[in-house]
Amino acid sequence: MARVLYSPKERFRTVVLPLGDSVRFGRDERALVRVADPELLGAHFELIFDGDRFHAFALGGAPLRIEGRADRCGALESGSFLTAGGTTVIVSLEADPSEVPALGEGARAALALVAPARDKGALYALVDAARRPAVLRVLREAIDPHESLFDGAVGAALDEVAPYLVHFAPDSRLLERLLADGWGDGWATYFVADGAPRVVRRHFRRFLMVVPESNRERLYFRFYDPRVLREFLPLATLRQRQELFGSLSRDEGSAPGRYLIEAMVFESSTGDPLREAPVAANDGASAATGVVAPEMVGPLAGQGSHVSRA
Repeated sequence: MARVLYSPKERFRTVVLPLGDSVRFGRDERALVRVADPELLGAHFELIFDGDRFHAFALGGAPLRIEGRADRCGALESGSFLTAGGTTVIVSLEADPSEVPALGEGARAALALVAPARDKGALYALVDAARRPAVLRVLREAIDPHESLFDGAVGAALDEVAPYLVHFAPDSRLLERLLADGWGDGWATYFVADGAPRVVRRHFRRFLMVVPESNRERLYFRFYDPRVLREFLPLATLRQRQELFGSLSRDEGSAPGRYLIEAMVFESSTGDPLREAPVAANDGASAATGVVAPEMVGPLAGQGSHVSRA
């Protein structure tokens, strides 16, 4: 599998290409991927994936810029980019499963907890790109849909350090790679959710900012960092916990009365996935379960504050 990211503006979207497949980009119905870019032709260029590299072909009069060079065709290695009109395309290969490091004991235990949800297409993660430069590279080398919680041009400028919502594909190996590379280093939290990715993302965007009671200044809240959650959960009120791990509206694609998060896995001080007491259940549904992490990365923005909407 291969992953193609494209963006006519500030936010990238994704196309997944199986071996031997091709995709045509353009502005109208002649293209499989239609891009709202007035600088593109109706069918502007085509990408073909041969299993090792991508091959780009201009379909109209305008040349492409492949790795900055103007040309009508060319080969792209994983991680390369091309531009056409005002659109940028980045290509990458899914990581070879044989290259994933062996899982440690704690990571294996976490995998056993969440893999069944992954196999059903119900597993999500909040992944913190600020932890290491490798985090974003790992995400871009996977076929799994992921999107920053930050919006707009300002959010795009923070892509390298943003929190990303990941929806794990049942047939991908991203979960194993994240656990192998990042377990014990605070890369991610993992949870099971009922809603569609856009609904889950909208829910978590509500908590990106908090308002301390001391000065009412709006601050970023790194709730997606397992180290921060370890400090926040013992201080949070029941209402705050229910809001953070709360239910989706019944008209937003969730099952009636179900909690958004059924289970959550953080890192413990020993690297094991330990469980915390559940939040009060809703309409008889299973409640959110936390598993806490070691020290915080920095000052806790949300300490002693209520959770506010961004």
